[in-house]
Amino acid sequence: MYKQQKIIGILSVLVTLLLGTAACSGTSPEEKIYNTLEEVVSLEADFEEQQEPLTELELKDKELFDQIISLSMDDFDQIVTLSNEALNVVAKREEHLKNEYESIEAGRKHFETILSITDNMKDEDLKKSATALFELMSQRYTVYEDLHQRYNQSLSLDKELYEMLQIEDLPLEQLESHITKINESYTNVMDTNEKFNQLTNEFNESKLSFYKNAGFEIEHSDDSNVSE
Repeated sequence: MYKQQKIIGILSVLVTLLLGTAACSGTSPEEKIYNTLEEVVSLEADFEEQQEPLTELELKDKELFDQIISLSMDDFDQIVTLSNEALNVVAKREEHLKNEYESIEAGRKHFETILSITDNMKDEDLKKSATALFELMSQRYTVYEDLHQRYNQSLSLDKELYEMLQIEDLPLEQLESHITKINESYTNVMDTNEKFNQLTNEFNESKLSFYKNAGFEIEHSDDSNVSE
């Protein structure tokens, strides 16, 4: 069929996840912050659960696209069938992305309560550390918002592509131009995803540092736990 392919195509957007520990009891500001952070990890659990099915659907999308471009215009009916199947895959990706976003938003709303808790902290060093932690996580959420929008834009371009492929007399130049847009869009997704992962790693490290400075003992294992 067409020689032009998606250079970036469908990629597996691997995200770095928040690290969780066991809960602790207590009502000091430090303990409230601790429990709030761990609740955020719990609220983002659904975000984590979307990653594997999203990756599988991205790979399925790529598989369908590769099948389409291997065909000639003599196989146009099959091209239409495969394009419709790909549109269904895109719709499923949109649903998982929606679930991912809702999970992140729930975590964000709960996390924002930390700022009011820091006002009651007596230890100035810990207060500064908690404030810095808040700012770091806020940056992470801002970058995720950008990542979400860019990924959504890429999905829209994918949808347009599979609709275009069902036009029998579609000019090759128009198709190539659209595929270039898709490649650029996914490049932006990858760049933004890298920033998100970096901020998530920095937050995980800063959170553990805050726990230690606040007097919580961290035990690293498959079932990590914290004790005061």
